[in-house]
Amino acid sequence: MQDQHTSTSIFDTFNANKLTPDQVAKTFVPPISSFTELTTINNHMIVGPRGSGKTTLLKMLTVPALATWDQSRSETWTPSVEFIGVFIPADRAWHLQLRRAGTDSNGPTSVGVITFTTHVLASFVQTLRDMQRFGTLVQQGKIDGEALPPLPLLDSAGEAALAAELANAWGLQPAVRSLGGISIALRARFIELGKIRVEAPVTADPDAFVLDKLSYAGLQFRDCISHATEAHGVFSGDTHRTWALLFDEMEIAPSHIQEDVFESLRGEADHRLIYKIAMAPFNKNFMKKPNETSAFPGHDFRTIELWYPEKVRAQEFSEKLVSRIFTDHDVKVDRLRRILGDSDFGFPEESDSGPYAHDGHVLKSFTALAKQDPSFANYLKNRHVDLSKIDEMGENERADKIRKIRSIVLTREFFIRLNKNIPEQYQGRSRKVHSIYTGYPTILSLCEGNPRFIVSIFSALAKDAMIIQNSGSKRPIEKSRQAAEIRLAANSFRAMLRTIPYSPPLGSPRSVLRLLDDVSDYFFRGVVTNSFVPQPHLSFSVDAMIDQQTLEAIGRALNAGAIIYVPDPNADAMLTSLLGKRFRLNYLLAAYAKLPIINNTSISLSTILQTMRPADYGVAPSRQRARDDSQPSLWGNDDEQA
Repeated sequence: MQDQHTSTSIFDTFNANKLTPDQVAKTFVPPISSFTELTTINNHMIVGPRGSGKTTLLKMLTVPALATWDQSRSETWTPSVEFIGVFIPADRAWHLQLRRAGTDSNGPTSVGVITFTTHVLASFVQTLRDMQRFGTLVQQGKIDGEALPPLPLLDSAGEAALAAELANAWGLQPAVRSLGGISIALRARFIELGKIRVEAPVTADPDAFVLDKLSYAGLQFRDCISHATEAHGVFSGDTHRTWALLFDEMEIAPSHIQEDVFESLRGEADHRLIYKIAMAPFNKNFMKKPNETSAFPGHDFRTIELWYPEKVRAQEFSEKLVSRIFTDHDVKVDRLRRILGDSDFGFPEESDSGPYAHDGHVLKSFTALAKQDPSFANYLKNRHVDLSKIDEMGENERADKIRKIRSIVLTREFFIRLNKNIPEQYQGRSRKVHSIYTGYPTILSLCEGNPRFIVSIFSALAKDAMIIQNSGSKRPIEKSRQAAEIRLAANSFRAMLRTIPYSPPLGSPRSVLRLLDDVSDYFFRGVVTNSFVPQPHLSFSVDAMIDQQTLEAIGRALNAGAIIYVPDPNADAMLTSLLGKRFRLNYLLAAYAKLPIINNTSISLSTILQTMRPADYGVAPSRQRARDDSQPSLWGNDDEQA
């Protein structure tokens, strides 16, 4: 089972787990391609790190969300949902209940399985109640129900008959023969499970003791749901309805529960049931023993990836969500570039040639760096680059000699300073405000298309935009304000990462954050403090020299969204092993570490770690760099500065 570590941060404020489906629908901005695919009648694995929108997408497939979604605020596009979605949460409270219920047993009738089955049944009955409620509202004309699938309704006699059937099959004794009565009886079952387990003799096997007392110990969720959908179809007169079981955050469920659900992807005897399962990118339990009966991507299920190795893929969704946030604050959005201003990394809107003019910011940075950095001056000389004639270069020559290194040069010039005491030695320049990462489109790129990052940064900036607009000004939001929100978001994200433990093979225990800081420091040296190179390393690959503890730490960092998987073409999105895989830093962390926001060449992780902390990774202590967790990194331990 995957270890999970969380902390309270500003990102938790925007957590869809805490919102009801109708609350989610009020602010929903669909990632069109992902959501369109998800609405098809297929099995799906939704893969993404923390905050990437997995829970939101699943909740938007439920009856309350579809019934209350105002699509006019999103797009003219209307989804076609032909199934009834049953949202099955797997939050920390659910996980704790499973642990208390005895999940150490892997047997098919363990108390953990009973608890899990009861949770699924409770979610299913809640869906039936939602169908009755919103179906009635559609009939009464109180909602249009345009996004809803057809909702077959039960009359009072049909509801009583269905309740009696479910009670008999599930071993329940509801006080009232209604769907509400079934819900109450299922909640009472959790109480019963807890009481019996507490009463189990100390010397007894708790699972065996409980199972001996429970007549419903053999219930399996697939059989129960299949029977229930058949019964509902008979009593409602709609026997062909498709039902989708929407399992959220399955990575926090016990291993045997995960495997049981994954088996469902291979195919159901009941073709009315489909599965849509949300998972973090790395899960060592998924398909850990593939065989001829295993489910395979592209055949038995489709994968939807909610992360973006390349900036351009995240841009469209980010712009829509940011525009929505500004609009909700009554800010008129004609162009985000006007509201946010130009980015140092981007081109001004009026001309692509502007940055290379004699007064353009790119040429200014190139010239300034050449004056203070002999290694860069030598690079230009060897490449026969005359900066005084940069605007005379042809497009191909400019692309080859200038654009390839533009982000590296801009970052290096912004942060570098020479060590006056030691010739040819460079140091990183400390700046509290990262203005180089502000403006359009760079500040959008920092968010990685992650809804939680976007909301946390731009909700505050929308208030600034509203004040500026109300004053009658058309100036963009101040770079200092944008930088402050970037820094606040980065500090909050880093605070969460600091709670995730990591024990290197030889060194003292520390957090995953320190491991990522080592990687950041290595990259920073290559970009800023070492002699200039046109293609410094900005990504890493996990090689065979990496120990198990570090592998687990990298997996946790990936699931938290701190690093981004950069797959080879046609590679699987779901990772059961990290070996041989390539990753880059989350751009929000990269900005905090004063790195370019690009995906550059890769180096092995073992090389990075042995360089930055040799004593912790099996290299002679005499070569270890003098630094521990209490000392600042190359770019400053400034988490508390705003």
